[in-house]
Formats: sequence, C-alpha cells, structure tokens
Amino acid sequence: MGDLFNVEEILAEEEDAGFLEHLIATGTGFVSSYGWFFLAGGIALYFVWKNYRIQTSGAPRNPLSQKELAEFQNKEEARQRYIAKLQGQYEKDAVVRSDKIKQMEEEKKKARLEELEKLDTGNKLGTSKTNLPVQPNSGPSSKGSKPKSNSLRPGQ
Repeated sequence: MGDLFNVEEILAEEEDAGFLEHLIATGTGFVSSYGWFFLAGGIALYFVWKNYRIQTSGAPRNPLSQKELAEFQNKEEARQRYIAKLQGQYEKDAVVRSDKIKQMEEEKKKARLEELEKLDTGNKLGTSKTNLPVQPNSGPSSKGSKPKSNSLRPGQ
C-alpha cells in the first residue's frame, strides 16, 4: 500500500500543476484580448483618484505668495480709484452737456416765439416792413377782368 500512497501524491501534484497552468493560460489570454481596456480603465481610475485627493486635502493651495497678493490688492485698489475718477469726470461732462442742451432748447423756443410774434404782427417769415414793396390798391376794375362765379357747374 505504500506504493499507492506515493502514486496518489504524484497524481495530486500533477492535477495542481495542470490547474495552475490552465489558470495562467486563461489569464494571459484574457489580458491579451482586453489589455487596452485594462490600461484605459487604470488611467481613468488614476485621474479620478488624483482629483479626489486634491479636493479632499485639508489645506487649499494658494498659487500666489503674500507679496504677489499684496501687489494684486494694490493694483486693484488703484484700478478702483481710477474708475471712480473717470466716473466723476463723466458725471461732470454729463451735467455740462445737459446744460448746453437745455440752453439750446431755450434758444430754439425763443426763436419760435419771435417767429410767432412776427406772424401775429402781419409780417411774413424772413421779411421785414422796410423790405416790402408799396403797391397801390388794385381792385377788380383796374385789371379789367370779370368777377369769378362761385359755381362749379359750367354755364351757370
């Protein structure tokens, strides 16, 4: 029976070796078929993990040093002062422009009133009393024409 026992051990070892060889062959075949998918998945997993670590890190990263931050704040304050100065100049110019527009409107209004006064006194626009020619009264008898009839029908 001693021989049998040794044979069983040898058979068991051969089965274990066959199983391991089969497992390795199957694994290499699977990797050779789908290797690019593994590579792409690994890269995607790496980037997700990297971004997650950056977001969960306790201290936020400040790319500006204290000196650069102070310079930036000084420039920002100077820019704000310059904007306020320009806004003040713009408001002054707007007031001057509105005053000029009001003045021009008043002048136009005065000119219209003067024209209306001239029309009320009997003068035509653009003429004066000294420029009008003096004509004697000319009635219908001086021209020798017949008086016109008010009727629109012929023969009446």
